Amino acid sequence: MKSVLKVLIVILVIELIFLLSINIITLKKGNLQDNFLISIAYIGGLEEDYNYNVANKYVKNNIENISLGGEEKYLIIPNNTKIGIYKVDLDIDANETETFIKYMNEPFYLTCNVSDIFPNSRLKIEKNGKVYEYSPHISLKDGSVSVDYFVKLLD
Repeated sequence: MKSVLKVLIVILVIELIFLLSINIITLKKGNLQDNFLISIAYIGGLEEDYNYNVANKYVKNNIENISLGGEEKYLIIPNNTKIGIYKVDLDIDANETETFIKYMNEPFYLTCNVSDIFPNSRLKIEKNGKVYEYSPHISLKDGSVSVDYFVKLLD
């Protein structure tokens, strides 16, 4: 019986080492994973349908709501980063204009995207002298939140 238990423990240890080696399991810092610059949660697409249950798992107090127009609402949580928030507009000739709104380094709600075709927000995420750009939006392909390699989608 003891030998069977030892074999099971060895198998579990080997499986754990394998999972760690392919990065399925990562070390966490609080609720955020260290290798992501920001975490994001989709709150909803219409004000009457906003669901704050996901947000309540990660933030415990009132946080700032930044509205750029539109009905899509996201919770944005910086992971030791500074985020520049920009409103993006398109003119009749499809030229983009960026307007700086503010910097944030604390969790905030972002309400944006008046159009399904063009995201009207741009987040410029600064860490270690580098800047990464991300525009939260819903994919027209499958209806999921589009994320980049440095963005963690919370559920």
